[in-house]
Amino acid sequence: MNKKGLVVAVILLFIGMSVVPSIESAKPEEYIKGENSLFNHLMFLNQDPPCYPIFNGTQGDNGIFITPVNVTFIFDPEIVAEIYYKIGDGIWILYTEPFVIYEQGDIGLYWYCIDFDGNVSKELFCSVRIDYSKPELSLIIPEKGGFYLFGKKLFKIGNITPMLIGKNSIEVFASDTFSGIKNVSFSLVKNSKPPETYISEIPPYVWELTGRHIGKYTLTVTAYDFGGLSVNTTINMIILQFGIL
Repeated sequence: MNKKGLVVAVILLFIGMSVVPSIESAKPEEYIKGENSLFNHLMFLNQDPPCYPIFNGTQGDNGIFITPVNVTFIFDPEIVAEIYYKIGDGIWILYTEPFVIYEQGDIGLYWYCIDFDGNVSKELFCSVRIDYSKPELSLIIPEKGGFYLFGKKLFKIGNITPMLIGKNSIEVFASDTFSGIKNVSFSLVKNSKPPETYISEIPPYVWELTGRHIGKYTLTVTAYDFGGLSVNTTINMIILQFGIL
């Protein structure tokens, strides 16, 4: 090689060595292995995470599930290598297949993802409300065999039809551990006449009977929780209320 060719070769070699680092530094940040990978870049920008849960079950009112809930994670298999989740204060579990949440109440689901470079996403959280238990309901006033005079029980005789004389109130106990009581509905019917109804939304759940009631009546009380589940109780009673006092 002559002197002129050697000079050209040295120049080309120098240019090549100076260009390579500049190409590397121009590589998009999201593709650099480590904390600035595409995986964490997406998470940092608060875009849709590469993995998220889908809840399957029967929903009642107010978005509350009234059955146990099946959970399936949707993820991009080209990005996500592993998913870990935990329910409430439980232990972290490697996700391998759909699972069922049987707990009731406001259930917290936590999860995070790991990409194929070993980068770990931030911890994610969502909650799901589950209540498949019917409310509790019990009749306080009247009780079978009770004899009531102007709101006071004078005595009780076995399980015979209760009797209410004068101004009296109907009272029930209602409770729901997981979603709470939405309301309690009272319905009073005599023979085939249209029912009288009353709704109580806050405890104590009491209906003060007013007006004129004479004869045998059927009382039905229904408690509803916020998920839409309900329970009822029925009792026959004799009322002598003349609408004067």
